[in-house]
Amino acid sequence: MKVQVGKVTSRGTLSDDDIFYYCRTGKLITEEYCEKNVKQACYELRASNIYYDLVSGNKKITLSEGEYILVKPKQMLVIITMETIELPSDILGRILTKGKLFSIGLL
Repeated sequence: MKVQVGKVTSRGTLSDDDIFYYCRTGKLITEEYCEKNVKQACYELRASNIYYDLVSGNKKITLSEGEYILVKPKQMLVIITMETIELPSDILGRILTKGKLFSIGLL
């Protein structure tokens, strides 16, 4: 998908074009930006291979290729995103759980 990069002119919720502009100029997603993750005035973050198990003393765990996380009931994990976010001072961001994950109790 090709989108023209121009000036941001909107106020309120950023449009897809605004998100493209900020990300392409390094002002929103500064690492691991993926253009296809811009959808419906949102950017969909991806999980990296690093997470912290808060029950085991904040132990950092790095997964190898092909490994996955099995989340057990009442387990508390912090999963690190692939992307690095740096919001400009005039932008407020919200991070929400996808509906599918939220419906099975993941926040």
